[in-house]
Amino acid sequence: MGAKIEKLLTQGEAVLRTRKHQQGVMGGSEERVDRNLFGVWAPNVGALVRSVLGESSEHYQRIKNELRTTWPSSTEVIIAVLRSMLDAVNEGYVFDFRGLVRADVESDLISQASDLLDAGHDRAACVIAGSVLEAHLRDIAASWGVIVTNAAGKHLTLGPLAIELKKVGAFDGIMQKKVDYLAGLRNEAAHGNPFENRAEDVRRMIADVLDVCDRVKGK
Repeated sequence: MGAKIEKLLTQGEAVLRTRKHQQGVMGGSEERVDRNLFGVWAPNVGALVRSVLGESSEHYQRIKNELRTTWPSSTEVIIAVLRSMLDAVNEGYVFDFRGLVRADVESDLISQASDLLDAGHDRAACVIAGSVLEAHLRDIAASWGVIVTNAAGKHLTLGPLAIELKKVGAFDGIMQKKVDYLAGLRNEAAHGNPFENRAEDVRRMIADVLDVCDRVKGK
């Protein structure tokens, strides 16, 4: 993760070096950075900060408007946030904190899924268990340098996310197949497909989700 941030910092410095005065739309001269370079770099920064720290984080809120403008001052703000983020990652603050919170949330939701299953709500239990798995993989993906959104800014679903995590060595092909199976079961429940008499499947799914969460960790 630190290497990815450092790469974005290097790219940001290159963007900043393109600053020059140009004719403004209202006349006069204004300073801007290269629009094409900024247009490639800024979305990558936004996706990384959002996936690592969350959309509501102070760091993302600070840069979200700056990502839309090519003022040199906006580039400087983004670079400053990346440097702050790199310090936090290098000190271990980001992932230690997120790991503790994630473990608490996962435990609570899995407990809810088990209670729903015992009460005969197989579909709801399956959807919750699948959501726990997806949230876990999305959270640990950042530490492996995996961007969890696609080109349109939408979150990767379990299947594509598993492919990306396997590519970077977060798990092997056997684990990927397990995630794909669990994703398929969750999709059957979530999309209204027939789902009667699946209690044992969901019970095994909950156990498998716990196994994946226990074995697949951040880097």
